[in-house]
Amino acid sequence: MRAAQESRSRTQDVANKAALWLTIIAITAGSVTLIVWLAIGKSFTFSIERTVSVMVIACPHALGLAIPLVIAISTSLGARNGLLVKNRIALERARELDVVIFDKTGTLTMGRPALAAVSAAGGMDEGAVLRLAASVEADSEHPLARAIVAAATARGVEVPAATAFEALAGAAQ
Repeated sequence: MRAAQESRSRTQDVANKAALWLTIIAITAGSVTLIVWLAIGKSFTFSIERTVSVMVIACPHALGLAIPLVIAISTSLGARNGLLVKNRIALERARELDVVIFDKTGTLTMGRPALAAVSAAGGMDEGAVLRLAASVEADSEHPLARAIVAAATARGVEVPAATAFEALAGAAQ
């Protein structure tokens, strides 16, 4: 999340350059205002008040604050909705895409395992295989076990309780 928020985009770079130039312009306008008011004989206090007014009006502080704030908020909202942008420039370039191709390795997921199909062997039907598998996995906290049990429940398969279940974390059989 931190890397995503720290990545810079072209929009942010343009805004930073604009803010730099607007700051230079504001300082220049303020200096000219001070010099002009002092040159025509106004008091120093009067001239300073006008100079500060010009600089406050011309200062691009809103631009300098708005861009990082928008980036932080958009990154947080995207992450809450399951979208993590690691590279903002890549995201900006994505608007120029016409076609996206995904491979079949399973890299595009919903973020949780799901049972796609059941294949029965040895003369058993798929419902019986799913019922037995779900029974064995019902007490497990493993994500794949949860996917099997959820698929059985969604298909209306009765899941009998397993007896003598024992979870052995990290144990190889």
